[in-house]
Amino acid sequence: MAVRFEPGQRHTVEQADYAGERKVNGFQGKIQGVLK
Repeated sequence: MAVRFEPGQRHTVEQADYAGERKVNGFQGKIQGVLK
């Protein structure tokens, strides 16, 4: 599922775990590497 956030909008979303190697790149450079 994808949710688009426009400036000033709020949405409630469900979180999902990352599986596999749990490597994350992106998120505007805030997360780079393996999750704990």
